[in-house]
Amino acid sequence: LTFDHEAEYTRAEKYYSRALSYARTNQDKIGEAAALIGLGANARFRGDYQMALDQYQQSLKIARDMGDLNGTAWALNSIGIVYWYRGDYDGATESYKRSLDIFRQLEDRKQESKLLNNIGVLYDTKGKYTRALQYYRQRIAISKELGEPHPIAYGLFNSTGCYTVLGDYSMALDNILQAKEIFESLGDHVMVANTISVLGDVYLALGDTTRARQNLMAGLALADSLGDVNSKSEMMTSFGYLLVESGNAKKAEERFLQALRLSRELANRWGIAGALQGLGELFLDSGRFRQASFWLAQLDSMYVTHAEKPNELRAKALLAMAAAGEGRYQRAQQLIRQTEALLDSVDQNVDYRNVYWRLAQAEEFLQNNARRDIYFDKAYADVTKQAEKIDDATLRGYFLANVTLNRKILAARASSLPRNAE
Repeated sequence: LTFDHEAEYTRAEKYYSRALSYARTNQDKIGEAAALIGLGANARFRGDYQMALDQYQQSLKIARDMGDLNGTAWALNSIGIVYWYRGDYDGATESYKRSLDIFRQLEDRKQESKLLNNIGVLYDTKGKYTRALQYYRQRIAISKELGEPHPIAYGLFNSTGCYTVLGDYSMALDNILQAKEIFESLGDHVMVANTISVLGDVYLALGDTTRARQNLMAGLALADSLGDVNSKSEMMTSFGYLLVESGNAKKAEERFLQALRLSRELANRWGIAGALQGLGELFLDSGRFRQASFWLAQLDSMYVTHAEKPNELRAKALLAMAAAGEGRYQRAQQLIRQTEALLDSVDQNVDYRNVYWRLAQAEEFLQNNARRDIYFDKAYADVTKQAEKIDDATLRGYFLANVTLNRKILAARASSLPRNAE
């Protein structure tokens, strides 16, 4: 467990295997089930999800045969995590809820807290961010009652992503800074690296590229020292976006490609998606629409496969602009209609500035000026709405003046007045 936590997966696997061998030699079924859970987690950390599922299912069978409710609940939770990683959200939901029911039956508040977190992550992935926050808050509340700082920090860390997507950057910053302080006090170096990286992402979203760079550099150095390649792959994408903001497109492309290669080696679906989107947007903004379509079609296919509608609509909006830029107008119109249909089915509180901006650009290529201006207005409304949520006046200024997307939206809004009639 210690080696897994420090990202020393090969050494961890050796000890789990020895524990499994010892348990089987001594006919210790409880020990065998526990070792299988450990081996499954180790395989999951290494990106081998099928191996992880096989180990967890063996553990589940042993626990059920013994009538061990605690072991059964642990195995079900672990299986749910693998289903979530693989994009099988129905399977994950079923496993998590069965596990939660058992832990509540056992009055195990600590494990109940963990399951509430996992269900929150599931809703988070499905784009139901407000619902996810409800589960994260329950998790934090129970952990505070129990005096458990580690799960409190995890709850704050996970909440940060939801607040960021919802455009509430003040709450995102507050949550991630609290999480960082707790992880540092506990000496959890892997999560400190992740937290520093996310802090960099929040500053980047706010347009504070100086603090974004400082945090991303610190996070990458720590991940490197720990051998944490999963975190490193995702940080590469963040660096790519930072380089885009700094106007260094060539270096940004190199970073995105590094992130994509590393994420594919690790079967890190989120890392792959982030790198694909980075490449797609980079080529879109440089007018290389065919190359943009190449990467964005892969991104869209991933989100369709895993039924992630909020992310699918983002991919389709980007693809609509690429198709329009290529002169494939019928395809662009089809993608715009699909994006609009998806927008009607998702959380309306989410920050969709980039979606509206890309749809406006697509309509501009199609010479639909009235529809273009409608999307400009929606993008502008999102910019002003998010700015109002930022308490710190300096950060609010960065957000409005230094974020490239915001500058483009504000300029487009100004230049499109008075309106073009059709």
